[in-house]
Amino acid sequence: MSGQKIFSKTFKYRLYPTKKQEETFKEWVETCRRLYNDFIKQRHDHYEKIKDFPKEERKYISCFDQIKQLPEMKKENHFLQRP
Repeated sequence: MSGQKIFSKTFKYRLYPTKKQEETFKEWVETCRRLYNDFIKQRHDHYEKIKDFPKEERKYISCFDQIKQLPEMKKENHFLQRP
């Protein structure tokens, strides 16, 4: 790949959402924030439990493990349920 140049093109769009769309965007951001923080806390708590195990016995939580939890979380958490 020597000598080759890679270019990327960027587009910027300005949005003018209605009040309803703005509220929907805010709900999406809040849902993402909650999920992110919940998953970080889950990984931290799990690490605290396993940190004293020998390295070969440790089982970490992957993002795929957490993605598998989403359907069950949707049943339990009202903020994940879409109207």
